[in-house]
Amino acid sequence: MATYGLPDRVLIKEEGPREGFQGEGHIALEDRLLLIDALGGAGLASVDCVSFVDPKRVPQMADADELARRIVRRPRVRYTGIWLNGKGFDRALASGLDLQPNVVASASSAFSTENNGCTGSELIQRQGAMIERYRAAKRCRARSTSATPWERPTRIMSALLNTVQSRWPVRWPSVHGLRNRSSGIRCLASP
Repeated sequence: MATYGLPDRVLIKEEGPREGFQGEGHIALEDRLLLIDALGGAGLASVDCVSFVDPKRVPQMADADELARRIVRRPRVRYTGIWLNGKGFDRALASGLDLQPNVVASASSAFSTENNGCTGSELIQRQGAMIERYRAAKRCRARSTSATPWERPTRIMSALLNTVQSRWPVRWPSVHGLRNRSSGIRCLASP
């Protein structure tokens, strides 16, 4: 049977407990833990559980450290989280979750300023420094978020991808999208 150059398998990564819940009102910790357990029990290989971010900016993730500690881990399931800066990375390291280093950039400087406290160009410079902290890792996820549907992420994403590729040989990129307002590139490093 012809595969048309498609991969032999696809990784489905559930992001609801993180991306979905951080935009909602308060959801009880116990309820989030139950959902994460059910998702792991459903056979997913990877569940993105929390964001290690400033609780003043994202109060829904204020208990990220406790949630990470209390997850009942199932075999063959990766429980992950994201972070936007060095402080968040330090929290993620201490959390016991499976780490998948993130490289983050915003195609919109307005969104970047609101979400990260700096312009898109400044964020790319910061991410270059974060990549140095990830050097021992074999994977990276590069994400670009556009705050408005008419902004074109091409220039920012090209700069981000060049930053990643200059530090890790990238085997192939793929597209990642959130809420029809963002796009990104997922990179797997060559062995």
